[in-house]
Amino acid sequence: MASNYAGSKATELCKDIEILSQTFERIVDRKDAIIKSLSQDLTEAEEQYQLALRSHLQNIDHLVENQSSRISSLHREYTEELERLKEEYSKERNKMIKSHEFECNDLQDIMFAMEQEYNERKTEALHEFQSQKDEIKNKNLEEKHALRMQLEGAVEELWRQFQEALKQYNSTTEDRKENIREVKEQ
Repeated sequence: MASNYAGSKATELCKDIEILSQTFERIVDRKDAIIKSLSQDLTEAEEQYQLALRSHLQNIDHLVENQSSRISSLHREYTEELERLKEEYSKERNKMIKSHEFECNDLQDIMFAMEQEYNERKTEALHEFQSQKDEIKNKNLEEKHALRMQLEGAVEELWRQFQEALKQYNSTTEDRKENIREVKEQ
């Protein structure tokens, strides 16, 4: 009985093992199917990833190419604009330098003309001053000479009057002296 029991138990255990083994095989088969399915999904996802990555890299390459082209275009426009501005600046600068030189020459001409006019006026003023000075000097000499002549005439007249007064005085004094002598002698 114990061996029967052990035999039946062993048979039962073998059946259980067989059922468990079949269940395990089914689970393993399912798991293998799931793994295969997941592996296939993973392969498809990897292919999609690679496709998306290639597409993304192509888009990035295209974007880089567009940006490079745009940067190149902008750099070319910048260079052209810079050259245009340099040329404009150079033209404006040359124009201003020529204008400045022209104005400087005009100012020098004006300064020269003003100096000439000043020198002419100065010379005229000096001549006029010298003429007026000489004229006044001559006039003063003439007036001095006229006053001297008038003064000499007045002095001569006074001298003559003095001489006459002296003669008259002497004559009156002589008469009085004679009268006084006569009176003294009497």
